[in-house]
This record gives sequence, structure tokens and C-alpha cells, in this order.
Amino acid sequence: METEPSHIMEGLLANVPFFLMGSASEIALNVLFIGLLLICSGLLSGSEVAFFSLNHHDKGALIEEQTNAAKRILALLDTPKYLLSTILITNNIVNIAIILVSNSLLQLLLPDNMSPLVNFAITTVLVTFLLVLFGEVAPKVYAKENNLQIAHIMSAPLSMFKRLFKPISWLLVNSTDLVERRLRDRINQRTITQEDIASAIELSVRGDEKY
Repeated sequence: METEPSHIMEGLLANVPFFLMGSASEIALNVLFIGLLLICSGLLSGSEVAFFSLNHHDKGALIEEQTNAAKRILALLDTPKYLLSTILITNNIVNIAIILVSNSLLQLLLPDNMSPLVNFAITTVLVTFLLVLFGEVAPKVYAKENNLQIAHIMSAPLSMFKRLFKPISWLLVNSTDLVERRLRDRINQRTITQEDIASAIELSVRGDEKY
């Protein structure tokens, strides 16, 4: 008696590891998204180092270059606080997307009966490792040595994101300025108070010497 094809397929599926039971297309799509998002995160992290490590010689070279990319770089550097806020906002959005997609991928790979605590631990460790290595450390090391190259690559995207997130950047920049002004005022008041106390002590000592 010949074995039916359906029984053969059931036997094969029974021997397939649990991490291959999810939809192959879903797994591949999630992996692809994570890879693309990590590249974006790396470019954004690297651009922070690249732009803010440009020296006067680099800026002079950009002025002489007179290309659209060079003009965009110089325009971004004219408002450093807005540039930094744009990079941070965009990078945070990308990192959140990486966490969400990674969680979706691990749900496909890990068995359903796994403890939520273990699932959370695996997700946290894996995502943290990926973000730190490929989204922070490696891109910043590379950007330090290739700052002009990264600045040219990221000038157009950052110019677009700067316009897109301008309301949020404006709120962050002005909030930061307000906090800085208040801290500066407190420091100045504290300095004045200390000087007044020192003057008062000096006057008191002189008064005692007269008597």
C-alpha cells in the first residue's frame, strides 16, 4: 500500500524546527525591514558625528565646492540645534520601528508556549545588541574618519526631515533654550549672592578693625 502524499507532507512538517513554522515570506520581510532600518539608524547616528566634527578647513572646502550637497551641509550647520534635534527625532523613530519589527519577527521564530519574561529578555538583549553595534558604535567610528562623505550622503535626507519635523524641533529647541536660560539665571544669582556675602564679611571685618 502506497503512502498518500498528504501523509508524507505531514511527516515532513512534524520534523521541521519550530523556528521554520512561521510564514517564510513574513520572516524574510521582517528581516529585510530590520536590515534597512539598521542601515538608516546607522546613517543617522553617523551623521551626528560627521556634521559636528567638521572643522574650519572642511567648511572652507565645502564653500569652495559650490555643489548642491555642499550648500545643504552648510545650511544645516547654520542651525546646529535644529540639525541635532532633527537627527535625534528621526533616529528615535527608526529605533522604535526596529524594536516593533524585531518583536514581530521573534514572535514568528519563538514557540508560542515560551514564557513572556523569557521572550522579553531575548527581545531586549537582541535588539539592544543590534542597535548598539550596528546603529551606534560602528557608524560613529566610521563617520569620524569619513565625516565629509557621510555629510554629503545625509545632507538631502536631513534637509527633508528638518522641514518635516520643524514643529517638533522648534518645540524641543525652545524648551531647551528656556531651561538653559533658567539655569544660567540661577547660576548668576548664586554667584551674585556669594559675592555679596564676601563683600559683607569684608566690610564687617573692616568695621571691627576701626573699633
